[in-house]
Amino acid sequence: VLIHGIGDQQPMNTLRDFLSGLYPSKADGKPHVFSKPDRISEVLDLRRMTAGEKVTGNPTDFYELYWAHLMQGSTLAHVTDWFVMLLLRPPTDVPSRLRPLWWMSWIVAIAAGILGVYFAATGSWQKTVLSTGMIGLVLYVGRSVFRKFALSYLADAARYLRPAPENIGIRQAIRNAGLDVLRRLHDEPMQRYDRIVVVGHSLGSVIAYDILTHLWQEMHWIHAKPFKPAQPLYEKLRKRLEESGGTAGEIESFRAMQKELLKEEHALGMPWKVTDLITVGSPLTYADYLLADRKYDIVRRKQDRELPTCPPQLEDARDVGYLSPAYRLCDGLLEKKKLLHHAALFACTRWTNIYFENDIIGGKLGPLLGMGIKDVPLDGETDGGKRLLSHIRYWDPREKQSCD
Repeated sequence: VLIHGIGDQQPMNTLRDFLSGLYPSKADGKPHVFSKPDRISEVLDLRRMTAGEKVTGNPTDFYELYWAHLMQGSTLAHVTDWFVMLLLRPPTDVPSRLRPLWWMSWIVAIAAGILGVYFAATGSWQKTVLSTGMIGLVLYVGRSVFRKFALSYLADAARYLRPAPENIGIRQAIRNAGLDVLRRLHDEPMQRYDRIVVVGHSLGSVIAYDILTHLWQEMHWIHAKPFKPAQPLYEKLRKRLEESGGTAGEIESFRAMQKELLKEEHALGMPWKVTDLITVGSPLTYADYLLADRKYDIVRRKQDRELPTCPPQLEDARDVGYLSPAYRLCDGLLEKKKLLHHAALFACTRWTNIYFENDIIGGKLGPLLGMGIKDVPLDGETDGGKRLLSHIRYWDPREKQSCD
């Protein structure tokens, strides 16, 4: 399931580009991936793309979670409100990679304010603009370009990342659409999928993280089969996290343990099928700046298990353990079980984060959301060092590192 990022996206464009980068057409021009009806999404413009096991190793279906049509009615006021909120944060809260842009924004804002006061005081605004046609043209074109960029791109981020009252409905609609797709994929009667991989690009990675957070809260406690006294993988992971201080230790062995723990949960009848989250060019690298009012707040949100981390948070004085004991009524008897808690999503779902090192929007996630995340840095080859271009080149066929 691929979740697209910001902009005036059209249905299937991102998914087709993604597949073209991963699986280029054969020498005879015939494609590796075929278009089929999408029985999952309610958006009739979407299709299901299918590849056989000779291409992907296992028969695989590719879906796009399309949400751009839900992000309507944005205005410059939404962008300005979000921008001012970020601009008024203390400089110590601004991530180092964004600090030059933050200072530049302040300089532009102050310069614009000074010019505004000058023209208002002298009354020379109209005279200056009208007497110099070129200035008027530049101002008109500049305003039009900024408006187009702000409403087509920045407005998506401004409305989704800021939980202001006027944005709640849109955030809710996008998340519900994603939850509906993933619920249907879990229950799909004709395909019976063994596993689901969720890929999110740019803002789509934040949406993916939110959707999986809420879906896990629905499913983590469901166990359809009788519990067995021993849950060895559960105990093994718990011991590992205790010994490593919650850092997960060596990444590959931790990921292997996540895979085995999911098998153990399946044996107990837990329906979760999302084996992997893959984030690409993710702004979650600035989660402490974008998702919280002050930096300490995100630390508290992780401790309070509002924001799942990889690996999950260890126990503290508020409960018995990070993998909380609970009881299940089974055949008229109370049977003790070990239950993964509501924020232990990444106890059995692997998280891979891919980013170009010169992408100003994406970056490392491990230091902020857990060292169990596999951060994969890439060198951009097609962007000529331009930071903004690298963000849209992740599945460019010329980017061998990314497509491999």
